[in-house]
Amino acid sequence: MGALGRVERPRIEWNSSDLRTAGGIRVEVKSAAYLQSWRQPRHSNVRFDIEPKKGWDATADSIAVVRERQSDVYVCSACSSIATKPRRVRST
Repeated sequence: MGALGRVERPRIEWNSSDLRTAGGIRVEVKSAAYLQSWRQPRHSNVRFDIEPKKGWDATADSIAVVRERQSDVYVCSACSSIATKPRRVRST
């Protein structure tokens, strides 16, 4: 039992929210970083978009008719590392 209690089922790829608790609360987990794994001329802008949208329902295989927020709770995580020199990681 985690912080959210029992989760209804594992995440469904491309569904409108990442998970749903046993109580029906829809949770979306978002992440972003200033640095990406590819070469970039400058740091990425970190933004989280939670504007109302027409979400995809994977179970019903349909797009919603009405625009709405896709989750009840949003968990946003930003990796704040902004190292200026690439680092070589050695495997041990």
